[in-house]
Amino acid sequence: MRKLTVCHHVLKVNAQVCSMISLMFHSYRKSLFALPFFYLLLCLFLNRTGIAQDSHVISEEKLRDKIEAYWLGQLVGNYMGFPFENVYQEDPIPILVDRYYTAKDLETYDIQMNQHDRRAYGHIMADAMGGAWSDDDTDIEFVTLHAVEKYGLDINYVEITEMWKAHINRFIWAANRKARDLMEEGIIPPETGSKQNNPNWYRITSQLVNEIWSVFYPGMIEQATDRAEWGAKIMCDDWAIHATKAYAAMYSAAFFESDVSRLVEIAADVLPEDSPYRKGIQDVLGWHSKHKDWQTTRSLIHQKYYLTVADFKIPDPGFSSVVNGLSGIMAILYGEGDFLKTVGIAVSAGYDCDNQAATCGGLLGIINGTKGIPENLLLELPSRNKWNVPFNDTYINYSRDDLPNFNRISDIVDRILTIAERAILENGGRVVNKEDETFYEIITEPAVITKQGDIVALSALLRKLENEEDNPLLRKHFASVRTMIKDTTHDIAWSKQDSLWVSNTLAYFQNQGAEWQTYANGPRPLIMNFTSPSDGKNTFYWLFLPKDFDPTIEDYPFYIELHGSGGGKNDNPRNMLFRPLQPQIKGVTAQGYRQEGLFIYPWGRGDKGYRGQSEQDILECLAHFDQQFKTDLKRQYIYGFSMGGGGAFRFAQKTLDRWTAVGIYSGVLTEVSNEEAKKFLHTPIWIAWGEKERLAPGNRKLKDFLVNMGAKVKWIEIPDVGHRYLGIYQENLMDWFLHQQN
Repeated sequence: MRKLTVCHHVLKVNAQVCSMISLMFHSYRKSLFALPFFYLLLCLFLNRTGIAQDSHVISEEKLRDKIEAYWLGQLVGNYMGFPFENVYQEDPIPILVDRYYTAKDLETYDIQMNQHDRRAYGHIMADAMGGAWSDDDTDIEFVTLHAVEKYGLDINYVEITEMWKAHINRFIWAANRKARDLMEEGIIPPETGSKQNNPNWYRITSQLVNEIWSVFYPGMIEQATDRAEWGAKIMCDDWAIHATKAYAAMYSAAFFESDVSRLVEIAADVLPEDSPYRKGIQDVLGWHSKHKDWQTTRSLIHQKYYLTVADFKIPDPGFSSVVNGLSGIMAILYGEGDFLKTVGIAVSAGYDCDNQAATCGGLLGIINGTKGIPENLLLELPSRNKWNVPFNDTYINYSRDDLPNFNRISDIVDRILTIAERAILENGGRVVNKEDETFYEIITEPAVITKQGDIVALSALLRKLENEEDNPLLRKHFASVRTMIKDTTHDIAWSKQDSLWVSNTLAYFQNQGAEWQTYANGPRPLIMNFTSPSDGKNTFYWLFLPKDFDPTIEDYPFYIELHGSGGGKNDNPRNMLFRPLQPQIKGVTAQGYRQEGLFIYPWGRGDKGYRGQSEQDILECLAHFDQQFKTDLKRQYIYGFSMGGGGAFRFAQKTLDRWTAVGIYSGVLTEVSNEEAKKFLHTPIWIAWGEKERLAPGNRKLKDFLVNMGAKVKWIEIPDVGHRYLGIYQENLMDWFLHQQN
C-alpha cells in the first residue's frame, strides 16, 4: 500500500539535477569566474534532456482559496440546478435562474420543476443537514479523494475498482450504475465503460465526476487531462469522454488563466481533430460571436446535437455528453467570467442542468476564488437561519458507504491541497518559503521531446518547394518558415504544442500550403522572415495579399495590426509562426478575409505592451516591408485589439506622420493622458470597447479627451459586453478605414 504523504524532496530526476546545479551556483556565487561554467553546465543539461519547461508561481493561500472555491462552486451549481434537473429538454427554462428556487416559487412563476422529491426543497435539506450534503456532482469525487489518499496519484484500475465496490453502491444511475454492476461480475475498467459492455457509454456521466483530477494538478494540463480521461473510461467511451477532457483542461488552466474564451480554446485544442465534441465547441464559439443572446445559441446546439452525434442516434437525448457539455461551454462564454451569470445560464439551458451548473460553478470558482461567489449563495440556502460561513463548513455524506458522514469542508479542501502539493513536487515543481509565506512553483509545461522526424521532413519539404518555386514571394515564404523552424537565435525549447503544430504544418505544406492560390485567394498569410538589425535574431511577420494581387501595382492601401497579449507565450516565435499554417483555417484576422490591401501582422516579442524590444520589432517589420513594397501613402492604417490596441495608440504617436487613421479595439490604456490625446487632433481615430470590461475606464477617458478637443473620433461602447473580440466591430473598423484618406 502506497501512503500519500507530503514530501518536499520527492522530485523528478531532472528537477533534482537542476536543484543541485542551483545549489552549486549559490555556493560559488561570489566567485565571478565560476558563473560562465555553471551557466554552460545548466544549458548543456537542459539541451541534453530536451526539456521545455514553463513555470508559474502561486501562493499557498491563493491556491487553497481557489481549491475551496472549486468545491463551493460545485455545491452552489448543484443545488441551483436541482429543482430543474432533466425537466426542460426542447426549450430552456423561461427565466434566468439567478438564485436557489424551491417548490414555493411555483406559486409565483409559470415554470416546471421536480416538485415531488427533495430536489425542489433544498432549503429544507439545508436545514436538516446543517450544511451541504452529498450528490453525485461531488460524492464520487469525494471517493476519488479517499482513493488517491490511499493509493497515490498513480492509482490503477484494480485499485479504483476496489474503492468503488467498497464505497459506491447507492445513488448512482445509468453509466455509473452499469459500470458498478459490471465490477460485481469481475470486470474492471476500462471495460466497464466500453460500448460493448455499457449501453449508457454516451452519457454525460464521466464529466461530472472527474473535475477533481484537475484540482490535483493545478496548471498541469497534460497530467490533468490524462488522469481525467483515465477516470472517464470507468463509465464512458469514445467521444463521450471528450467533454471530460475538455473541462479537465479548462479547470487546470484556470488556476493561471482567467480569460474564458481562451479557456474554451484550450479545451478544444486537447481533443482529437475529428472529435464531434471539438467540432461542437468550434460551433459554439462561432455562434457566440454572431449571436448576443445565449438562447439563440442554445437553439442551434439543440438542432444540431440533440438527436444524433457522429451518426449515432441518442437513445435519451437529454442525457448525452455532447448536448450537455456544449450547454456548459455556452454558459461559460456568455457568462463572461461572472459566477452567477455563468451558473444561471447553465441551469436555465435545461437538460441535465444541475451537472452543467456544478461543473461551471467549480470552474468559475477556480477563476475568481471564493470572493467571486455571491455571499447569499454561500450563506442563505437554509430557510431558518443564515449561516456564518459558507455552507456552515459542513458536508454531510449520506450516499457513499463506509466513508465519514460528517465532514468539514475546510478539511476536504486541506486534503485536496495536500495532494496538489504532492502532484506539484512529483512533476518538477517546488515549495518556496519566503517571509513566513509559502509559495508553489508549478511546472506548467511538462518535459517534451520534439518529433524530430517531422521537423526534418518539414524542413526538407520546404527546401524542395523553395528550389522548385518561380514565384519570388512564395519562394520567400517557404524559406522563411524553414528558417524559423531551424531557429536557434531565441533559444526557446520546443513545447508539446510546438511538436503538435509542426506535424500539422507538415500536412499543410504537403497539400494546400504548397500552392500559390492558397495565399492569393485568402485568408492564408505568407510568412516573411528577416534578421533583426537591433539584436541579430530571427523575426517575421504575416503578410496578407489583396484580391487579384499584382506586384506591379504600387498604390494598394496598407494595414498593420498589432497582436494582443499571449499570456507570456509571445517570447516563443513558434507560437505565432505555426498558427495560420494548419490544415484547418484558424486565428486569421478579419483583413485576411477582406483582402482590401497589403496587410501585415508582425510578431512583437514578449507581452510588454509594445515597449522596448517589441516596439523595435514593429519598426523593423515596417522597414522590411517598405523595402519590398510600395503602397498608397494616403491610405496607411494601424490598429490592434487589447494589448495591440494600446500598442497601436502608443506606437502611432511616435510615427504619426505615416498614419492616415488609427483603430483601437478594447485597448490597454491605463495611463492615457490629455497630452497624448492632443497628438491625434488631426488624425482620425476609432475606439470601441465593452461596457463591462476592466479596460473600459481608460478607453472612455481617451474618448472624452478626443471629443472635448474636437478631434475626428468615432467611438462605440458595446453594451453588456466584457473584454471580447467581436467580429462585427472589427468589420465596422475596416469599413470605417475605407472612408479615411489623407
